[in-house]
Amino acid sequence: RCSAMKTGAVHQVVHGYDHGHRLLSTSVELTAEERYRLDKLSDLSGYPDRHDPPPYVSGYPCGRFYVTARTWIDPLAERRGTVWTHSLLLPLEVAAELADITALFPLFRLPMRPLESSRYSQPLDSVDIQEPEAWLLRRRANVLALSIEHESRPVAFVDLYDPEEALRAVWWCSVPALRRAFAFCTHALLARN
Repeated sequence: RCSAMKTGAVHQVVHGYDHGHRLLSTSVELTAEERYRLDKLSDLSGYPDRHDPPPYVSGYPCGRFYVTARTWIDPLAERRGTVWTHSLLLPLEVAAELADITALFPLFRLPMRPLESSRYSQPLDSVDIQEPEAWLLRRRANVLALSIEHESRPVAFVDLYDPEEALRAVWWCSVPALRRAFAFCTHALLARN
């Protein structure tokens, strides 16, 4: 059986290319520190290689919020490695209580050119999330998580075909206090801070 949790309003921001990578639309007033962190972590994770990366998800604490974001390569941009990023912002305490952070992922919407900024300038209504129970722990996925110290932050290496399923399992196993500080990226080419 599953229980449900209401998230309250989910704020959103969109980043993309407009004479540089920048914030294009937001549904919430951001502090300078929040805006700086969002600007930095919404850009491409690392440097593009010969092949463009598939869409990927990331998450991190950002001031008052916990951010979950999906990033796509923008194939119509004039500069290689340009991305669109749609970020969802939840209050830290709400995100920390979510047992399944991946339940938010269906809310991501790929921006298009020209950007319909009105789609992203209003918060999303309260979302009902069905919380998983112990069945998630009993999955027979081959998950290998190794925690090491790297610049005072743990790094997890996961051996699993679907990184979002690994993320789901690691998040579910974490206590709320750890979730508040947990950062992830399913396509990290370089360390991200």
